[in-house]
Amino acid sequence: MTKANDVDQRELERETVRLTERYVSEVVSALDLCPWAARALATSTVQISVITDIFGASQLSMAARRCGEQLAVTTSDIELVLLVLPRLSVRRLDMDTLLGLLRDDLAAREGVASFAVAAFHPEADPDTTTGERFIPFLRRSPDPLVQAVRFASLERIEHHHSGGTTFLDPTALDPASWSTASTETLRSRIARRNLEHVLEQGLETVRARLDDICDDRRRTHLRLGIVD
Repeated sequence: MTKANDVDQRELERETVRLTERYVSEVVSALDLCPWAARALATSTVQISVITDIFGASQLSMAARRCGEQLAVTTSDIELVLLVLPRLSVRRLDMDTLLGLLRDDLAAREGVASFAVAAFHPEADPDTTTGERFIPFLRRSPDPLVQAVRFASLERIEHHHSGGTTFLDPTALDPASWSTASTETLRSRIARRNLEHVLEQGLETVRARLDDICDDRRRTHLRLGIVD
């Protein structure tokens, strides 16, 4: 890990927040993709935290530690934290490794394991086979990003949407670990609804929106003198 001393740190943080807010506003909120984000946004309990250290694929343990440190100082009134790493240079599948390391870090920190985490990354092609397979495409944030949601918030939303008849395991954020039970989980219902909603809106329209935000990010990094 190295500090990004070659660029204006405050400007990088401001632009990273701006780009993330574009994604949240123009994609997540506009398409009504996530009830957990919707609740946090409605109650002003969402926080965007930018980590500008430079990390490569061999430094994921350090990146995970920095994310854990940030969550450790997050105040209890914040329900949703978006940890954005604009200078993390990894492929999308490497984010799974980062999440595993972060979960281990959180488990070792008293009071911090109350967060469930999920990964977002700008690289993903649309797979419309199922709602679950379509999730990575909708998670094309302009920068690599870790979403951390308090378990208590997940349980409140699950109860609201299901009437208390099912229980959503908030640790099951990896499609490979989902239950094979016949009862469709809230997670699966939301994923299926999101896919149907995007197809109604027009897949190419949504793709163009995501591409425009990612293009904005590339232009911004070039202006700041960052070569990714």
